[in-house]
This record gives sequence, C-alpha cells and structure tokens, in this order.
Amino acid sequence: MLTALYSAISGLSANGIALSVIGDNVANMNTVGFKGSRVAFGDVLSQTITGIAGNSQVGRGVMVSAVTPLFTQGSFETSASALDMAIDGEGFFIVSNGTGRFYTRAGQFTLDKDGKIVNPDGYALQGYLADASGNVTGTIGDMVISTQQAAANPTSQVNFTINLDARESVPSAAFTLDSNGDGISDDPANYNFSTQITVYDSQGNAREITAYFVKTATNGNQCLDSPLCA
Repeated sequence: MLTALYSAISGLSANGIALSVIGDNVANMNTVGFKGSRVAFGDVLSQTITGIAGNSQVGRGVMVSAVTPLFTQGSFETSASALDMAIDGEGFFIVSNGTGRFYTRAGQFTLDKDGKIVNPDGYALQGYLADASGNVTGTIGDMVISTQQAAANPTSQVNFTINLDARESVPSAAFTLDSNGDGISDDPANYNFSTQITVYDSQGNAREITAYFVKTATNGNQCLDSPLCA
C-alpha cells in the first residue's frame, strides 16, 4: 500500500515540475533571447518480486531525469533601438563584466556613460577591435562608440568602370571645360560622355566632380579582310 502511494506521489511531483517548466516558458515568452525548456521523464525500477515465473521488477513511480533547453532559432522582431541585434543561426554574443567573459543570445544593448555597448545587466559587448586605419585585429575588447570626431580622409584616387559607346563620333570642336565659370562644359558637342562622382576634401566636405570623356580618334578596323565585315 505504501509503495502504491509513493508511486502516485512521485507522479504528482514529476508532473508538477513539468508544469513549472511549461509555466516558465510561457512567462518568458517576451524575454529577449530566452530559450524554452522541456522535461524528460524516467521510470523508477527499484523493486524486485519473486513469483512462479521467476523474478519480476515493479516500478516505484516516475522521476524527472532531465530538463533540457531547446536551442532552436527564434523569430525576429522589429525594434526601435539601433543597438538591438539578433543572431541568425549559430553563435553567441560575447559580454564581459570586467572580470570574466560570458556568452548570450540576447541582443538587447544600450550605451552607458562611457560609450560602451552594454546589456541590461551592465555587461559590455565585446568583439574584435580595429586599428586606427580601420583594419580588424585579432584582439578582443569592449565595443565602444566614440563621440570624438575622426580626422577627415580626403579622396586620393577615383576609379571608373564604364563601357563607352564605340559608335560615337570624334567631336569636331576642341573640348572647352568652362568658359563662363559655372564648372560645367558649355557645349555638349565638345565631349561624348560625362558622369558625376562624389569626392571628399581635406575638411571632410563632399564635392561633386564631373568627369568628361572625349573620343580622340576613329575606331580601328578590327575585321581586316574578313568577308563578315562587308
């Protein structure tokens, strides 16, 4: 009789734990980065009885063998903060409290008074740091958004990747860049093509530069004596 009572109580206890886990999953449905858990049950085999057919085992009830987290991909939500982040796939954010490093999937971050990106517990987000030239190094440190203005980096070289129309004719008039001082070529007949590109001066100011392309010679005959060019 006592064994039967114990088995029944173990069932109530184990299922009570399962309900607690389910309740915790529901309670944290709006917790950023939360991973739900599930309960694994196991039967208790500890009593052996002897009968005509030999020895038999009688279960003594049920127990909770494990509570395991479910590391499945969560859904993404729109946030009003530019520092809120989410991980698509595997991986963790690295955060530090100054004495140790920890890993989390919760990407709810803000800025503290020192410009560090921190989570709600005040742990600083860490990552690979960049040097003064912007090259990423192998050193891991706190991510800091500096409020100091960086020195301007003027444009030193411009590369064009274009395909000009070979059917254009050589302009009859000499190219005139600017006769009236407005920075624009006065006569479109002086050039074949133009395009604008934004460059930056030593003060960091954006400047619109116009590049003009002028055909200087007729196309060479690439067909030679082939009848296909007739």
